[in-house]
Amino acid sequence: MENLNRRDLTSSESACCDRCTAKSVVLNHRVLGAFMVEQPLIQQRKAEEAHKEMEKLARKGIEAENVAPEEMAKRMMSGMPAAAVPNPTPEEK
Repeated sequence: MENLNRRDLTSSESACCDRCTAKSVVLNHRVLGAFMVEQPLIQQRKAEEAHKEMEKLARKGIEAENVAPEEMAKRMMSGMPAAAVPNPTPEEK
């Protein structure tokens, strides 16, 4: 904004808004293009990790298809050591 004395934009303000909008559109297209390239790779990696986890559970004798997510989490956490929770110092309380 160059001048607050008018409600309408001046021609230079309007041109500035147009340039800014065009830059934003170009940036969004670049981000979308990168997303379209990377997203399938990320999904493939997640699917492979899930498959490996299913195989690991199957070796433990846990059938993942017939177990609710909450029960699955409980069974997976049962073999893990408890997390250490640090005691807060008096300054943190």
